[in-house]
Amino acid sequence: EAINFIKSKIQNPKSKIKPVAFLASGDPLFFGIGRRMVNEFGEDKVAIFPDLSCIQIAFSKIKEPWDNALLMSIHGGPDPSKRRELKYDIKDIPLLLERHNKVAILTDKVNNPLVIAKEFLKSSSFIPHPSSVKIFVCEKLGYPDEKIIEGTPEDISGMSFSEPNVVIIKKIPQP
Repeated sequence: EAINFIKSKIQNPKSKIKPVAFLASGDPLFFGIGRRMVNEFGEDKVAIFPDLSCIQIAFSKIKEPWDNALLMSIHGGPDPSKRRELKYDIKDIPLLLERHNKVAILTDKVNNPLVIAKEFLKSSSFIPHPSSVKIFVCEKLGYPDEKIIEGTPEDISGMSFSEPNVVIIKKIPQP
């Protein structure tokens, strides 16, 4: 709806509105609206001024380097009937962790930390074993009630979390 409104204003010769500002938090080109804006309006008509992404902030909060992490989104959008097709599914996360040792995930209300943790508990055929996994849930980053919760998949599977949140999963080396 926002894209169509903007198009109607800038493409209508009778409209007095020509330059339009569209604000989005974080880095709009990191799984955000920026890609869509460039595709809809063209590179020459869009200026992007990114801020820190929530993934950058989450890794800084847990004091963990992130240059070796797999970054992914399982955030399908707010309207279930219009959800975009995701590259990975929740069931893929245990195997992705086995391959990458560290995974950062943009979540949503459907694909949330609880569901991610439960996937590790039912994926016992996958290595790593749930006991060798540490999950960090970074809730409401940048808000006054920001919270970082750390635990095993079993710990996390028994909790509830505030939105928005980012999940970082790390494979713990076993002795």
